[in-house]
Amino acid sequence: MAGDTLQGVAEALLRKVDADKHDLITLYYGDSVTEVDAQAFADALSAAFTKPEFQIVNGGQPLYPYIIGVE
Repeated sequence: MAGDTLQGVAEALLRKVDADKHDLITLYYGDSVTEVDAQAFADALSAAFTKPEFQIVNGGQPLYPYIIGVE
């Protein structure tokens, strides 16, 4: 999936998997992302998807700013 912004791509991806039908979205943030930025990203996504709970986890991955898990 491609787009102009990370948030826009994440929202499109979460719509594609019907995120509002799930209970938990986990954002594993990489080593280039601060916890404050990850929380702001989670807050922005939770405004668009009100049913699931959002949590952030420091994944520390070097290549990807976020890995998103949907449960």
